[in-house]
Amino acid sequence: MYKQKKTQNGITLIALVVSIIVLIILAGVSIAMLVGNNGIITQAQNAKEETEKADVKEKTQMDIMEKELENEGDISKGDFIDILNQYFDDVPTEENLPEDLKDLTLTSKEKYGGHEMNIGDIWNGTFAQASLAETVTGTNYGDYVDYTIDLNGDGDTTNDWRIFYNDGEHVFFIAADYIENTSSYLDNVGTGMSTYSSYGLYWNPAPTAQTVNSSTLRLFKQSWTGDYSTNNNGRCVSTLLNTNNWDGFVDNSYADYAIGAPTIEMWVASWNTKEYTQLYTNTNETGYYIGNTESSTTYRYRLSNNTGYNDTLYFPHHSGTMDNGGTCWGYWFASPSAYDDGNLLYVTYDGYIDYTEHIFSLLDIRPVVCLNANITATKGADNIWRF
Repeated sequence: MYKQKKTQNGITLIALVVSIIVLIILAGVSIAMLVGNNGIITQAQNAKEETEKADVKEKTQMDIMEKELENEGDISKGDFIDILNQYFDDVPTEENLPEDLKDLTLTSKEKYGGHEMNIGDIWNGTFAQASLAETVTGTNYGDYVDYTIDLNGDGDTTNDWRIFYNDGEHVFFIAADYIENTSSYLDNVGTGMSTYSSYGLYWNPAPTAQTVNSSTLRLFKQSWTGDYSTNNNGRCVSTLLNTNNWDGFVDNSYADYAIGAPTIEMWVASWNTKEYTQLYTNTNETGYYIGNTESSTTYRYRLSNNTGYNDTLYFPHHSGTMDNGGTCWGYWFASPSAYDDGNLLYVTYDGYIDYTEHIFSLLDIRPVVCLNANITATKGADNIWRF
């Protein structure tokens, strides 16, 4: 009879250590699968981010497409920026929008995940060019324009012309300063005007009546119904409103025509658009009244105590000027005065809209240019508009 050998049950220490090592390895693998660069959690986060980006991209593209359908396949910069502002933070202005949208990276709003996205990957088409009349507002009145006519002969065409008025169809520029009467652009001034010193342009005697186009008057808001062929002041004004006299200021690539000075109605319309002290014009048989009531019957108006007085768009040479011995007190309006049939309206450097006889030699002109209705231009970062 033999003894049965006892068997030992349980885990040896070595086996336990091996098991623990295996479990640690498995845990490490599992954790790596969850949180590693290619882990489940990371992949889930990446998928969430890509989904949010795709959602923003789709929404933006759909809004752009909808706007293009509304505008026969076009979208303006303004509309494009409005759409971007719905989905992204810190969207640039029209002036600062890069030409190539691949150069623009924005962060989506927090509710869309706050992700950096390249805008050129969403849309990088060509913007529709809005006409200048669709672009310019009253806040742009006084902005300088790079127009080709170099009035002061300094070789710089960005300091000679300023936006003066927009009637919704046409934009009008005005000379930034008085015109020296030796300027080569005044070749036709001999048809009715006399010169004095460096800056004086006047009438002595009053000229014969010249052609005044009715469509020109409509654009310049001239509503006086008097006869330009009879009164001395009307005949003088006719030389300022006869567009043939001011062809020297017209670049036919951009402009339709020019006149020698703003009419009082256009000047007042521009002034009122900038929300300065409200002005009104009124007329009688010889010309215009000017004042702060609709039924004004005053012949002159003092603006020096009003908010717009410091705006050099309306009052160049705020303190007056002396050039080559000649004094320039202000500039003519292309509008007769209601005072009598020999006086015209003018504006002085010290803030008066006043009247004087046509033989007064210490006033000059500031030509106004009417641009093509379909002209386009863009305001640059230097605040100068360029075609």
